[in-house]
Amino acid sequence: RVLVVLCVIATVCYTLALPITLGTVFYRRKDEAMRGEITYMRRYGFLLKPYKNETYYWEIVNISRKALLSITVKLSTHNPIVCASYGMTILFLIIAHQAKMRPYKYEKHNNCAITVLSTSLLNFFSSIVFISDLPSLWQKQVLIWINVALILFCFCWAFFGALTDLYNFVRYFWFTFN
Repeated sequence: RVLVVLCVIATVCYTLALPITLGTVFYRRKDEAMRGEITYMRRYGFLLKPYKNETYYWEIVNISRKALLSITVKLSTHNPIVCASYGMTILFLIIAHQAKMRPYKYEKHNNCAITVLSTSLLNFFSSIVFISDLPSLWQKQVLIWINVALILFCFCWAFFGALTDLYNFVRYFWFTFN
């Protein structure tokens, strides 16, 4: 019983309190964020660093996206097909918005985000197929392998991209200070 109350409190804080608080702070200090003032960046830079100045609010969009998907899944559990359809619609709109805005400073991060979101969309689609009786066992197995391959591809892309960034960072400091 106590765990349920704690889960509800944590969910409300993450899905409502955090985005509203960040939104308020970002809105009140919008000019400081756009200018990149040093005191503002010291306090909130970890949230703003990967994004372009004009899309300083994108972390709120990401948190809201996760909250919207989790609320949709929790509220639509009476029919899994409807739940997956809602999730796919939300993900499709998010992918379209992400592709239009291109919020990250580096193009590789924009492409990676769209690829990961597209893989999530495929996973939602696959959930509809897996609970349906229409496809054969062979078709379901092929879809599982496609999902696994795409998830591994996204993981490798993110992991090796991070390793490349780390390598470039170390190389930059090595040649700068030696």
